[in-house]
Amino acid sequence: RNLKTLTVKQSLLYAHAYFNGHRFTETGRYEHDFPTSEYKSKTILKYLAHQENNSRALFVLGVVDKNKVMIDKAAELGDSYAKLYSILDFGCNGDPLKVMPLLNGLYSVTKEQAIKSEINTIHGDGFSSICEELSSGSFEYSFVRDYKTVL
Repeated sequence: RNLKTLTVKQSLLYAHAYFNGHRFTETGRYEHDFPTSEYKSKTILKYLAHQENNSRALFVLGVVDKNKVMIDKAAELGDSYAKLYSILDFGCNGDPLKVMPLLNGLYSVTKEQAIKSEINTIHGDGFSSICEELSSGSFEYSFVRDYKTVL
């Protein structure tokens, strides 16, 4: 399909499908297995990040490439998941107690349920499990599940 004919969310869902081999609909229903191609996934993400100036695509590229500069840039551009990752990175590599007010602030302003769920998990389980997840480089479905383009 031509990326110019798809919405940003549809494009992100295709990028996720190529990366993980599972295709989900925009409503979150599992559709079918999908051919895996990290190259195609990153090509879609690069197109969205650089041609469409999409901060979520830039964030996901930063995660899968383990590129903190990209994640920080996406956070500067206003991406909520990138902001969460930056806060979590600070908590994992510094004093977790100092980031709790930042997490609570992000919780109060974010509209994405997946981000709120992540913050609730941290409140319940602490930072240990999330710190391992941060360095995995995986393209999580939660990155696109509740995504809406910010205008």
